[in-house]
Amino acid sequence: MCGTSLSYLDISRCPKLISVPKVGLRRFTELWGLGIGPFSEMVDFDAFQLIFSSIQQLLSLRVLTVYGHGHWDSLPYQLVQLSDLRKITIADFRIEALPPRLDNLTSLKILSLVRCKRLQHLNFSDAMPKLRVLWINDCPLLEALSDGLGNLVCLED
Repeated sequence: MCGTSLSYLDISRCPKLISVPKVGLRRFTELWGLGIGPFSEMVDFDAFQLIFSSIQQLLSLRVLTVYGHGHWDSLPYQLVQLSDLRKITIADFRIEALPPRLDNLTSLKILSLVRCKRLQHLNFSDAMPKLRVLWINDCPLLEALSDGLGNLVCLED
């Protein structure tokens, strides 16, 4: 089927978009890269999470960029189920810290945090053993990186 061989899809910065087909994205079984959000202000956080219920079924997904709205104070819970991700960019969320359950992203090599205006600290206990690149941009309240940063033995200089 031609429709399922799409490998990269970017549906970001679409301020008038209010819905995604009910079939969702799960039929794109070859999809390895996805950029998603933000959509219309009419799309609330719960509706955004529904979109992620089909994303978690994308077994080939390796690269994800997820944009929120500056007032959303949590990440879609389904992110933790994407254990094969190699790169994730989290932008425009009002999170104060990364949720501990992101430790499940054991294949993650690149983590980018962009315009998370309320981000205050990052804790890296034994999480993300393969992380090589940590990029933080425009997170003005960030006060501390945990001592666990030393546990990220793969970080590049």
